[in-house]
Amino acid sequence: MQKLIRVVCVLIAIVCSGTSAFSRAMEVGEAAIVRRVVPAVVSISVWKMRASDQPGEPSRRVKTYGSGFVIDPSGIIVTNQHVIDSAIDVRVAFIDGTRAAAKVLAASPMIDLAVLKIEVGHPLPSLAWGDSDALQVGDPVLTIGNGLGLGNSVSAGIVSGLNRNFGDSPFDSYIQTDATINHGNSGGPLIDHEGKVVGVNEALINPEAKGGFIGIGLSIPVSLARFVTDRLLDPHHPAPGWLGFNLQDMTQELAQALGAPRLMGAVISGVEPSGPASQASVQPGDVLDQINGQPL
Repeated sequence: MQKLIRVVCVLIAIVCSGTSAFSRAMEVGEAAIVRRVVPAVVSISVWKMRASDQPGEPSRRVKTYGSGFVIDPSGIIVTNQHVIDSAIDVRVAFIDGTRAAAKVLAASPMIDLAVLKIEVGHPLPSLAWGDSDALQVGDPVLTIGNGLGLGNSVSAGIVSGLNRNFGDSPFDSYIQTDATINHGNSGGPLIDHEGKVVGVNEALINPEAKGGFIGIGLSIPVSLARFVTDRLLDPHHPAPGWLGFNLQDMTQELAQALGAPRLMGAVISGVEPSGPASQASVQPGDVLDQINGQPL
């Protein structure tokens, strides 16, 4: 019996030691990634004109904050469109103290992405795009950004969910994370275990309108962010087409309710009143089998 107890104690010690070593290894790895990544992340400060809450009073100038990251050493920066929307002055600051005025090159309100340009006279550290399609729930990630205007802050967490739908956007493939995203983190990078950008932090979910982070943050996956950014930077690329409707995946229940002959295609869940789809008499509840000859 005593031998059995000793064996159990040894096994517990080994497991605890291994867990502790694993935890230390994770911390060391994250610290190395942070040291490599943080120099390419910027804090963004923006002056905007905001209408007064009191009738008859003039608009007032307010300062807001956001985040961004360099994707090209020449000074190309990615952030959210809502960070620079209606800006009259945009400034960026690096962790080494470098500061510069930023010019807005292009923006995409629908996907909430914007591209800035700064001139500092020398090449800048930049981040590499990762593979958001390879992410799995439980993968470790880091968020870096100017949370609450305090300057670059780092938070660690995991991928909590994939393909999330956010009600205020037509886009329905957000990455959900429990790594902290507060006001001011918008536009900052979501970093994977290789130190690459797998998402652009955009929003936090809180039932309270003015509430802070409660463990649910959303990021635009790089598979979309890179696609949009490349086209924003290409002056010769034609403007993307807009159909003006939202789609919902076809399910067995929906197929039965709509009388669809097979479990294929997608359901029109909403139509923009002034959009092309509305003018073509597309209605919510219609079933779409293919677009341009391509099955859904």
